[in-house]
This record gives sequence, structure tokens and C-alpha cells, in this order.
Amino acid sequence: MSFIIQPSATGLSFEQRTSNTILTASDSGKTIDITSGSFTQTFNSCANLGSTWFVYLKNSGTGQITLDPSGSETIDGLTSFIMYPNETRLIQSNGTNLFSIVQTGFIATFTASGTFTKPPGYAAFAGLAWGGGASGARTNSAASARGGGGGQCFPFNVNASYFGATETITVGSGGAAYTGTSGSTHNPGGNTSIGSLLTVYGATNNQGAGYGNGAQIPVGFEGQVLTSAAPTLGSIYGGSACANLTDGDSSYSIFGGGAGGCVSATARNGGTSVFGGNGGNGSIASNGINGTAPGGGGGATQTGAQSGAGARGEVRIWGIL
Repeated sequence: MSFIIQPSATGLSFEQRTSNTILTASDSGKTIDITSGSFTQTFNSCANLGSTWFVYLKNSGTGQITLDPSGSETIDGLTSFIMYPNETRLIQSNGTNLFSIVQTGFIATFTASGTFTKPPGYAAFAGLAWGGGASGARTNSAASARGGGGGQCFPFNVNASYFGATETITVGSGGAAYTGTSGSTHNPGGNTSIGSLLTVYGATNNQGAGYGNGAQIPVGFEGQVLTSAAPTLGSIYGGSACANLTDGDSSYSIFGGGAGGCVSATARNGGTSVFGGNGGNGSIASNGINGTAPGGGGGATQTGAQSGAGARGEVRIWGIL
């Protein structure tokens, strides 16, 4: 099947929209930039559009745009699909149905649980997924308290054929602030998953999350427990672990969430992360500081009312052409 692209009589034109206006024959040759909003974009029938009709459609906002052809007509063989943010498509009619060619790929971010609808035209889907960070601990005394570990991050690149038409996205919650009196007790972060394709574990304690659920953890996916004041041992994908109680600040992570800061005679800072969230700082008499999303662990406290909470996880997905 071949298409002939013909510009409109007035040449290519540019138009911005924030809501649905049905696309008709008069829109042929336009570049339409959807700058905000989530809505369903409708089309006139392909018989009315004709066999040389085309538009460039771009989603430059943060919403989800559902493409819905007229009646029983299809687009790329589907009754409808979603254009996620950043995606641009050339959409063409052959007089019977619609077809599209991806010009720029999408980036979809899930900060809460939802559904990913597989868009056509991609060879693979890649991204980053974080589990939730654990809360810090609290002692309600001068005894030492540990910060919460950071959630694991897993970078993925999966052939599009492994994805179903839709996949349930579960974003792990952060561990709630701890108000008890155990210096080694943490409220764990929740696990993050993409259907049955991938599960990324939240942190359960000060050591951060590992690649597996407590079983055989490859190097780089663990949360390191430091034994010296210098935070030289971090982790790559696992949540960075809290430093030794009597030593320095929590260590770093590259992808995983940073751990929360501990408290002994001194309140320590939380660990940092390059791609994930940072850990919250520890505090002696005030509340521990919350970790930042995605996946940061909460800071500990001695006599504050509560420790810092762990931060939620997150899923970011982008298309590979």
C-alpha cells in the first residue's frame, strides 16, 4: 500500500489545540500541536477525508490523547489508541481507514497506578521503574535510629511483542512515617510492577531494596551497609543503604533511591541519587525528613514525633522505533 502526500492549496499550516475539534478534509496538510489536556481526538469518515488526506499530530502537553476514527473505521488496524506525551505522528487516510507513522517517540510517566495502552509503530519499549522507599526509624530516646533504605530501580528494554494491548501499572507507595520506638523498625515501601513483565521491589529496611525479594542479589542491585565514615560504597540500581549508625552520611545510589539519614549523637544527611529521589535527612529532636520521589528513603529521628516517610515509586516508559 502506498500513499501520496499532497500539501493543501494554501501550503502547510500550524495550529495549536487544547481540546477536540473533529478533523475534516479542510485540515489536510496541517501540523496540529496539542499543547495540553487529555481528550479523545475524532475524525471525519475516511470517505469524506479522501485518499490523499494527511495531518501531522503532536502531543506536546502532558495529557493522553485518544485517537478515535469514525464509526467502525480503524487506525493502524485498531479501533483506537493513545498518543502519550512527546509523540508526533503523520496520520494518513486511504479513503477507507487511517494509518500513522511515528515521527517522534513518546515518554509516559506514571506517578500513580494506572494502565499503559500499547501504541502501535514501536519495536520496543524502554524505561525506568522504581519501588517505594522505606520510612526512617524512631527511638523516642537518645538511642540511635536508622534511616530508611531507598527503593530499587530497574532499567528495562523489552520487545514490543511482549507487551499486551494493555498492561496494568502498579506504583509502589512509600513507607509511612514511623511513630513507634524501635530504632531498627521501618515501614516498608511498596513494590512497583508492569503487568507480569516486571516487578521492582520497594525497600523493607535501612539496607534498601535488592534485585530479588531477599534472595541472591547480584552486585550493584544490593543496598550497601557502610562501615566507615566516608560514604564511598553506594549501589548502582539498588536503594542506597543507610550509613553505619556511628559514622557518616548515607551513601549514594546511581539509579535507585537514596537512603534516609541516620541519627546517633549527630543527625546525618540522607544519601543522594543521580536518577532517583534523594533520602531525607535525619533529625535528633524534630521529625525526620521525608525522602523525595522516586524511591527516596525517609530520615530517622530520636525524639521527634515521627520519622521521615519513604517516597513513592514511579514508572517511566518511552518508545523505541
